[in-house]
Amino acid sequence: MDISIIIVNYKTGDLVMDCIRSIQEKTSGVEYEIIVVDNASGDGSVPLIREAFPNIRLIANETNNGFGKGNNIGITYATGKYCFLLNPDTCLMNNALHMLYDFMEHNEQNNIAMCGGKLHDRENRPALSFGKFPSVWSLLLYSLPFTRLLRRGEGMVPDKKRDAFIVDFVSGADLFIRRDLLESIGAFDENYFAYYEETDLALRATRAGYRAAIVPSAGIYHFEGKSFKEPLRRRKLMFESSLYYLQKHANNKLLFHLYSRLNEMKYRMYGLFVDAIARTAYREMIDLAKSYRDGYGQKYAAK
Repeated sequence: MDISIIIVNYKTGDLVMDCIRSIQEKTSGVEYEIIVVDNASGDGSVPLIREAFPNIRLIANETNNGFGKGNNIGITYATGKYCFLLNPDTCLMNNALHMLYDFMEHNEQNNIAMCGGKLHDRENRPALSFGKFPSVWSLLLYSLPFTRLLRRGEGMVPDKKRDAFIVDFVSGADLFIRRDLLESIGAFDENYFAYYEETDLALRATRAGYRAAIVPSAGIYHFEGKSFKEPLRRRKLMFESSLYYLQKHANNKLLFHLYSRLNEMKYRMYGLFVDAIARTAYREMIDLAKSYRDGYGQKYAAK
């Protein structure tokens, strides 16, 4: 088997089916299998997918243990030389699988162990496809109000870019990775419930001497955030994952404390201007900042 495509679903059954149809319609020249891991959606996704695609492997988890663990379960069933970890809210634009596979097959001697394509949003504009490893300094900067404009265009592949190029990490929405690397350094850290797990994996791969790349010719639509329809829950998950990532990798207690305190102050301020439901969510983020700061050096499992 050339490629094992792993899709983790949580209440996005319709999107998963569109994703699978795009794979079947656009892919040629490679042998692949599709593995769908359902994270206890409880919304009818499992029978819907099973009826539409009886020949794929469908794993129905009894609990939702997060994106990383869902992918790790799928990886245990994979038989391909490569694993393609694909978000349910994606659709292939062209024969992206063959392009990514061909790129990896011709770069085995260059220590490239993972790659991804060029992501596009629903309006066909460039979407977030890659990133630089975050530091305490960069996350401190982006924690300040009104700094989102500084990130405009960051991680997006310009239309004029044609050749493959090296990046720190590839978006977890379309991560094409050598299975033997996962066997060597381990798959996703399951302490991340969602967000930062692909960054953590790429950092471990980099420290082991491997590199990541973007292949712009491989086009993929990404309807970002469809698995998390609640903005505050998404923000909370992202914030907790950032705390865990920095605690694990940054190794700077003073700056870590500064990062957690800055965000604690920010969420206290936000809580003054929102309704009771949002205020509760910000209270939870404040508690997260305190917990990680007080327990610096310990490992916390994401909730």
